[in-house]
Amino acid sequence: MSAAWNWVKKHALSLLAAAVVAAMIYSEFERARGVHLLPPGQPAPAFSLERYQGGSVQLASLRGKAVMMDFWATWCEPCAAEMPTLQKLAREYGPQGLEFVAANEDDAPGAAAAIAAFEAKVAPGLGPSVAYATGPFTAQYRVTLFPTLYLIDRQGRVADAMEGELPEFILRRRIESVLGR
Repeated sequence: MSAAWNWVKKHALSLLAAAVVAAMIYSEFERARGVHLLPPGQPAPAFSLERYQGGSVQLASLRGKAVMMDFWATWCEPCAAEMPTLQKLAREYGPQGLEFVAANEDDAPGAAAAIAAFEAKVAPGLGPSVAYATGPFTAQYRVTLFPTLYLIDRQGRVADAMEGELPEFILRRRIESVLGR
């Protein structure tokens, strides 16, 4: 037993470090899976957001449509990489009842200018989909990472929630599931 005890004492720091690293990896894996996000089947928190190009959008007014709500920021590189795909899918599935809400989380003082520059450089035509998100609003949806995408079904319930940039085939499959295809 003393040989085993000596081995444990000798390697205790390495074992502790390995355990900490394993816990961190597990935590990041769970975060990537979005386990802290709102669960499917739960009513989506109600919202009324000002639109970038004027007017507002309310969840209640979208009842009967599926909603693809992307939480993003202009400074977020994965958001910029994913946005053209989201726009493409919104155009494709819009006639089938999909509404795209690009919930922007940029700071209010310079948000409009940042969005205009983003639209010009990365995502032409994005403007009509953009709504201003606020910290309390994003907290209701448990957003801690950009991009975060929620799919809300036609009855206003959370159908799916995902974090991080996702490939088109995964987005497409999940959108089709919400649309009932």
